[in-house]
Amino acid sequence: MFPYYLSMKKFIAFLALFLISGGLLTQAADREVKIISLGGIDFATAQAISQDLLSPDGRMVYISSQRAVLINDYPDNVAAIEALLGQVTAATPNIRITLSFAGQQRTQSHGFGISGAPWQVRTGSGRAGWPRVEEFELNAQRTDAFRNTAMTLMTLSGNTATIWVGREEPEWRVVEAFISRPDIVLTRNGQPFIWQAYERTIQRVGAEMMIQPRLLANGLVEVNVFPRVTYRTPEGSEHLDVETLKTTVIVAPGRDVPIGQNIREHSERLRSLFGPAFFTDASHRSLLDITVRAEVVR
Repeated sequence: MFPYYLSMKKFIAFLALFLISGGLLTQAADREVKIISLGGIDFATAQAISQDLLSPDGRMVYISSQRAVLINDYPDNVAAIEALLGQVTAATPNIRITLSFAGQQRTQSHGFGISGAPWQVRTGSGRAGWPRVEEFELNAQRTDAFRNTAMTLMTLSGNTATIWVGREEPEWRVVEAFISRPDIVLTRNGQPFIWQAYERTIQRVGAEMMIQPRLLANGLVEVNVFPRVTYRTPEGSEHLDVETLKTTVIVAPGRDVPIGQNIREHSERLRSLFGPAFFTDASHRSLLDITVRAEVVR
């Protein structure tokens, strides 16, 4: 593996040299090696539309850290692939995503009691006596609170963006116990991945919530929301996408679509044997609606 402290340019140059020397890329005097950015398209799409332009011994390697491809082929072929990918990337629109969190809370309480309770013995002038009942108390209270939060981000169609970043988890075994379950489907660099425990130096384990919008041919927008586990090893930064927890919705541009709801209710009743309040009834209810809106910006 490559030392993580190498700069990106040195890493790319080292990668090209390694592939050439290893026989994966054969560079002759009449061939060219070039890195081409993919912009908003994925590697599978780039590979499919470029396949016919590659020579039989031409090679295309994906560089996930830069969302780019490294191509080794004849100069004319490289120029044709670069022009084609440039046209596709230029036509890739931006998509503005708005996530809205609408919260409502309602708290109600009722109480009944007597001030000056008859079981409290009072003493005065050396004599003990029962106090008189002064008054009955009846109260009711209701509180409504509304909290609306919205966040907006923009990214190219097909690209991923971060919604929020969680705190770092110092204990790797907690995360490993989750991702090593057989019913958890993971992907790394878009490929299925099965986690197997092994001895590694794992540091700075964290979590991110990712969103990936993609404009479809019919004008609708596909929005994927999924968690990502990030970590660092001596070889560099890596991440795993948790496909099992992915939420996918198809939305019409400019329309709000609900993607989640959380309802929480709590109530309690209190009867006092001693004290001025005989009876207290309290309840709390909260509702959170999560919606997503996608808008195509060209």
